[in-house]
Order: sequence, then C-alpha cells, then structure tokens
Amino acid sequence: MTTAPAPRPRRVALLRTALLPAALAASLVLVPLPVAHAAGAATAAPPAPTEVGPLRIHDIQGTTRTSPQAGKPVTGVPGIVTGLRTYGSSKGFWMQDPNPDADPATSEGIFVFTGAAPTVKVGDSVLVSGKVTEYYPNYSGGSQSVTELSGPAVTVALEEIQDDNGAKNDGTVDASQTVAKFLAAIKAAGGPAYEWRSVDPQDGKDGGEPGGNIRQVFLFNPQRVSFTDIPGGNATTAVGVTGTGAATALTASPGRIEPTDEAWTNSRKPLVGQFSFRGQKVFVIANHFNSKGGDQGIDSRFQAPTRSSEVQRIKQATVEQAFVAKLLAADKEARIVSVGDYNDYQFSPALAALTKDGVLRDLVNELPETEQYSYVYQGNSQVLDHILVSPEVGYAKYDVVHINAEFAEQASDHDPQVVRIKP
Repeated sequence: MTTAPAPRPRRVALLRTALLPAALAASLVLVPLPVAHAAGAATAAPPAPTEVGPLRIHDIQGTTRTSPQAGKPVTGVPGIVTGLRTYGSSKGFWMQDPNPDADPATSEGIFVFTGAAPTVKVGDSVLVSGKVTEYYPNYSGGSQSVTELSGPAVTVALEEIQDDNGAKNDGTVDASQTVAKFLAAIKAAGGPAYEWRSVDPQDGKDGGEPGGNIRQVFLFNPQRVSFTDIPGGNATTAVGVTGTGAATALTASPGRIEPTDEAWTNSRKPLVGQFSFRGQKVFVIANHFNSKGGDQGIDSRFQAPTRSSEVQRIKQATVEQAFVAKLLAADKEARIVSVGDYNDYQFSPALAALTKDGVLRDLVNELPETEQYSYVYQGNSQVLDHILVSPEVGYAKYDVVHINAEFAEQASDHDPQVVRIKP
C-alpha cells in the first residue's frame, strides 16, 4: 500500500467533524500490495500513485455484501482521512470519498490497513493503492469485519452475561470470571482496557437459561470516563435518588430499579450507574425487558394477534419511567441515557409508557425509516433495541450497526447500537 499526499481540500474542517459514521460503514480493507506487484526488482516498493485511478470507494464497496473487487489490486483511490487506528494488530486509517454517488446501497468509507502506525493525519487528502480484502477476524465464529469498530468512549451496556459456570444450576451467581474473559478478549483484539460494574442477581430470579443467571453489565474505558461508586446496591435493594440540582445523585451505584416490583418477575431488572464525563454527571440505565415469547405472530390467522407478553413490558416501562421522572424532578437538567433490548417496537404501548411526559426520547425515530431495524424475525425487519435520552442530552449521534440481524452468519441475532453524546 502506498499513499501520496494531494493538495488538501477546503472542506477539511467539515470532514473532520462530520464523517465519523464512515468508520462504521466500512466493511472492506485495503491491504498493502505484495512486493511482486512493484515495478522493477522484487525488493522495490510500489510507486506512489500520482493520479486518480479508475475506481472510487463506492465502486470498491459495491452494492452487495461482498466487494466486486475483492482480491484485486486497485490504484489511485482518492479519499479524505477520517480516522486513525494506531493500536492493536490492525493498524491503519479510515478514509471517505468527499464526492459520493447517489446510490444508497453503496458505501463511501473504507479502512486502509498499513500494518504499522499510519503516517497520514485526519483531514489529509490521499491517493491509495492496495489490494481489496474482505477481513473476517473470526470467520468460523460468524463475525463480520470488526476492525472498523473501536471501543466506545463512554460506556458499553452488555446483556445476557451469564454467571461463572453458565447453565450449571448450582446456585452460583457471581460473574466475575465470565466478565474477565470477555475483557481479556477485547484487549487481545486491540481494544481498550475496560473496567466493569454490575450487580449479581438472585439465583433463578431473572429469567433466561436455567442456571445461567443472566444480567446486564457496564463496561467503561477509565481513560475517558469515570464511574461513581456508591455502596448499597444489591439484588433486592431499590436504588433511589438523593439531593437536588447539581447535587442530585443515586443512593447506590451500580444499583437496580425497583427489583422486587412484580413488573420484574422472572425478568432482568434494570441496572443503573452514575458516570462522570468531562466533569458532567451522566446516569446510564441498562435494560433487558421480558421477551415476546408466547405472543401470536404478526402474520397469524388471528388478527389482531394476541400479545400476552406486552402486559409485563408495559409494567416494566411504567416503573422505569417513574424512576426517570424522579431523577428529572430532582434535577431537570439531569443527563440520562437508557439503553438495551426492550423487546418491543418504537411505536408499541411499552415504549409509549417509557417515554410518557417526554422524560425520554427514542433515538431510533431519528434514523431514516430504511435504517430503523435491529432484528429480523421471519423476514420482518423490526426494532427491539433502543437508546433513549433525557431532554438535556441535546446532541446525540445515534446509529444501528447492521452486522448481524440480516445475515446468515451472526455473532448475535441483534445488531449493536452506538450513540455519541455531548454532555
């Protein structure tokens, strides 16, 4: 792979701030051209391109899941550098074409694998020659390309983390060994050294696989954000709100929202934590509402279909909405982010109950309609996963990363969500 700086465009400032989602869109990797492709002796380096070649990034990405140029060398591909990856085994940079085509099925972003730390800077206009490669770091495990997905800056909310011995039903509820293995795998793949917080459930009280004792877990990067530890949280103690205005705080962090309420019978209780980011408090709630198990299908012969599971989700949403309202009553400027698998649609009665009185807004509604899905069931693209924010969280850049739901080989049956906020 060779790059040659070209004149820097006037739009650099705009590109620096506007193109972060391009990293998520990239699913291909440009790798260095083999020495045999270089002109002259076998030890010579490939010549740096000086002119724009015949292909643009959208030509390389194509309109299908895999590139029409996969395995082929390309020369003189133009782009603007939008991000650098300087750690791990997949060092390189992302770039995007500032002159997109009009086809929504193509992508204008791509990752350029350099092997060593890249010498370009964000905002540089470059020409790139290389070989197009579809990169699967764990193909047998069903993963899509992950080099474009680096660690979120604030926090990650995980769901369905089992206890240390999985489905073995012997009363174990601790999950520290399970989480430690997960964190080690992230770090080995080039990710951040995350820390974590959670609350162990009561044995057999939170649903899921018998003996597994699934729960939600917060991961966070301590280099970017800090967790406010407040003792008192356990499986059965309800977290409360203390103080007013800027002094508003949780009575336990991490804690659980009304864990003994009937709404959470045989279901995961919401995990809430208090974070500090650049001097601002951020309250994060991790959710996993009860499933749709037992509901009649949307295309069943019974219309309208019976949705028996919805009754419990409405109760769960009502309990959480009351907690959020309590936080906002103490501090109307409280920054609250509620995330997770709510197992219901953005237009459902459950989500209406959760967003009642405008305490939270559902960010999936701000995506184009064609992007509003995180799960595919019997051919029906739908939203089950949501990220909601309180009114004070004005700027929130949200996306669903479509790498699982619509594909036969999956790391999960749900697509992950990403949000960037400015507290």
